[in-house]
Amino acid sequence: MDFMNRNVHSAQAARGNGPNTVPGSVPGQAGKKHEYERFGRFFNVGSVVLLVSVAILIGALASFFAFGNNGNEGQYVNKNEYQAVFVNVNGTSGGQVYFGHIQSLTPNFVDLTNVFYIQNQSSSSSSSNNSYTLVKLGCELHGPEDQMVINRAQVYFWENLKSSGQVAQKIAQYYKDNPNGQNCSQSNSSQSTTQSSTNTQQSTTPSTSATTPATGTGTTTKR
Repeated sequence: MDFMNRNVHSAQAARGNGPNTVPGSVPGQAGKKHEYERFGRFFNVGSVVLLVSVAILIGALASFFAFGNNGNEGQYVNKNEYQAVFVNVNGTSGGQVYFGHIQSLTPNFVDLTNVFYIQNQSSSSSSSNNSYTLVKLGCELHGPEDQMVINRAQVYFWENLKSSGQVAQKIAQYYKDNPNGQNCSQSNSSQSTTQSSTNTQQSTTPSTSATTPATGTGTTTKR
């Protein structure tokens, strides 16, 4: 009897103290805990990779908008020459052209310096008598500085000017005649003299109306 009881107790102890049984634990809990830890490590690595990817994407977009879009057009600006910028002014179909040096091009504006523009000095409505003068920006009534920031939406197109062209040669001649810079008092007096001369010519123009002499009708008396 004692021999049989010892065998029963030995079998029960063997079953209770097996290698997969941990006292005070639920079977399979250790495996799930290991899976959670592995998932947490994978999630942390994935978050870091995602953040790095987003940062790279933002940097690429910023570089594109800052340099890629504007640099493609700005590279065509010849810094050694003048440019002509054709602008829509007040919705007119003809618009206005400004000459100068383009300093920068952006999707929002065109920065132009050393600005000149064409002024019509015709004294009559006849197109055959129209005369145009290249005017330096700066002596206008509102006294602007020698810089124009033009709304890009109002720009039709722009182009580089050859140094052998008439506009570039007149600009070069202007700076040669004005080595000390722009003299607004001289420019205003010149414009006033021109305007006074034009008014004098118009007031002294002889009248073209003709006077028709009166023709009398005589009566002949017969005797």
